[in-house]
Amino acid sequence: MRPLLRQHVEHLSLIDIHEPEELAENESFVRADLSRLDEATAVLRGIDGVVHLAGIASGVDMNTILQANVLGTFNHPDGKRTGDQNEHRDHAQGA
Repeated sequence: MRPLLRQHVEHLSLIDIHEPEELAENESFVRADLSRLDEATAVLRGIDGVVHLAGIASGVDMNTILQANVLGTFNHPDGKRTGDQNEHRDHAQGA
């Protein structure tokens, strides 16, 4: 999905708790846990859109699934709302 996305944007910011092995010229990485509102707020400031591709389907306990899939997604719009309210921002989620 990243190769397709980066063809259509000037810059692609990757936010995760695990650093990717490689970054393209128009990509940057920020290590953050989006299930933590303070971290989500900090890293989403200035972001024009969010495509949420992370998710855990099985193999771990329910608390881990809730943190990544529910709380992490919930904090996306909250993190963006605390930024500059005068700047137009889009919010898109996909799993």
